Amino acid sequence: LYARIDRVDLSAEHATLNRVELADGSLRYVSTAPDSEEDTTTTDLPWVIDLEQLALDRVSVELLMPADSLRLQTEVGKARLQDGHIDLGQAAYGIGRLELSQSAFAYDLDNQDRAAGLDVMHVRLSQLETRLSDLYYSEERLAGSVEQLSLAEASGLQIESLTGSVRGD
Repeated sequence: LYARIDRVDLSAEHATLNRVELADGSLRYVSTAPDSEEDTTTTDLPWVIDLEQLALDRVSVELLMPADSLRLQTEVGKARLQDGHIDLGQAAYGIGRLELSQSAFAYDLDNQDRAAGLDVMHVRLSQLETRLSDLYYSEERLAGSVEQLSLAEASGLQIESLTGSVRGD
């Protein structure tokens, strides 16, 4: 792990992370929270975080939520992110450019039976390669450009080349 952070303004609740690099790492999170009533308390967190560059090489992440029977897994071969922007107070998120290669992703709802063909409750993507730009998400708007996307899904679905733009209100 390498991180260069040269600007943190506590009074303005703003931080700029110049460069973050992570290689040959793994993270596994298992939620042990019991299936209980929803917590409706709120806490203001108006921080703004700018991430100029992020580099991931050979990183895996696994999220297990046994109470919900949810399992997410990702293997990132190589990822490069530029110009990330996180505005927690406005719940708005942006990425100038994201490149991902040699990667895989799996999503499983373990309490659901497997279906023949493309099973949206049990998704397994491999050979994931993509270049995305101008990504933005907030409650009011969704936008982004897919410069290139290719992948293979365990059901046999294969996308060799996909490009386009996404816009939504």
